[in-house]
Amino acid sequence: MSVVDEVLTAKVAALRAHDAAAVLDAFEPDAVLFGSGGGESAVGHEAIRALVQGFFDQGITLGWTWKHLHVTEHGDVAWFVGPAQLHAEIPEQGPLVRPYRLSGVLRRQPDGGWLLAMFNGSEPVED
Repeated sequence: MSVVDEVLTAKVAALRAHDAAAVLDAFEPDAVLFGSGGGESAVGHEAIRALVQGFFDQGITLGWTWKHLHVTEHGDVAWFVGPAQLHAEIPEQGPLVRPYRLSGVLRRQPDGGWLLAMFNGSEPVED
């Protein structure tokens, strides 16, 4: 399993558990996050916490699955991009599965671990 898979798997587990503190464990303090919906952007831990907590407060559960992300690592930086599926559970709508795309940048930390510096999730536009 690549470092990207490890970080994203932990992030998805935290999202599915509605654990905002554990979600933040995947991000650098000044990380940038962009989602596919209007207003789904955040810079820094407090803004990311507010964004994910907003989903949790609405009873929304989010996660992704992916088979293969294109990953490149150079020194203390790794980046990834690739197709995925969004798995959402939305009150009164039930489970939802949609095509999705994931991309991001991770940086190796002084302790040897990796954290997201940038994360982007988006729904592809139908042709």
